[in-house]
Amino acid sequence: DIINLEGSDNFYNFPNPFDPEDEYTQIRYVLKKTESVTIFILDIAGQNIRSLLKNISKTPGEHIEDLWDGRDDNGSFVANGIYYAHLKSESLNQYITIAVSR
Repeated sequence: DIINLEGSDNFYNFPNPFDPEDEYTQIRYVLKKTESVTIFILDIAGQNIRSLLKNISKTPGEHIEDLWDGRDDNGSFVANGIYYAHLKSESLNQYITIAVSR
C-alpha cells in the first residue's frame, strides 16, 4: 500500500532479476531538463536500505551510469527478493521493482 509502481519506458533497470555476486543492475531513466535526482533502494516494507544518489544534478537526456551492486548502505549484500528503486526529481516521482536472485 505504500508504493504505486509506475514504471515506464523512461525508468527501468537491467538486468532484472540480477545476481549481485556476478553483476550490477543498471538504473536507466530519461530527463527532459537539468534536475537534481535522488535514487533510493527500498525493501519490500518500504524501508530505505541504500541511497544511490542524493540531489545530484543531472543533465537532460538518457542516464545509464547509476548502478546498484545489491548491497545496502552498510556494504552487505541484501537477501534474495523484491526491492524497489525510487527515483525522485523535480519532474519525476517513480518506482520500479528490482528482483535480486542468486
